[in-house]
Amino acid sequence: GDSEYCDVPLCHACSGYDPQTCGCTSLRQQDYRGTINTTFSGKACMRWNDTNYTAVDYPWAGLEGNYCRNLHGDFRAWC
Repeated sequence: GDSEYCDVPLCHACSGYDPQTCGCTSLRQQDYRGTINTTFSGKACMRWNDTNYTAVDYPWAGLEGNYCRNLHGDFRAWC
């Protein structure tokens, strides 16, 4: 299916924050490692294992379960 952006909170400061709870604005949430797994429209995310994106190809991206992530510099975390 088509990917959609997720409603992951933005951290405006990129130091002294918890990447489990929010994603840094200037990093476009590429640092986010929390467990939000639905999109803005309420769609459940697919498991990364069921997509063309793999942890082998994107070892830096934290591709676990079906959690929202930003693999390659999109506007914000998505799934």
